[in-house]
Amino acid sequence: MWHFWGKEDELEGEFKVMASHKESGEQIAILEGHSLAGPYNGADRHVPSNMSLPKEGIWKLDAYIGDKLFGTIFIKVYEG
Repeated sequence: MWHFWGKEDELEGEFKVMASHKESGEQIAILEGHSLAGPYNGADRHVPSNMSLPKEGIWKLDAYIGDKLFGTIFIKVYEG
């Protein structure tokens, strides 16, 4: 579940997440074309999702609303 807080104009547009693998530089879209739903758990907007990354390692996830970068998360993925 993705939660968003912000002004109404910051939360306009489709949600997508681009992932970049630290070691290889591989870039992939892991979520695209999702609309933000209304308030949930105290957040101004939310989006439920499932994600899958193709290999282990450190991944940088860039979250966009519309064409604007909303935030970045780094995660470590383990195989298996």
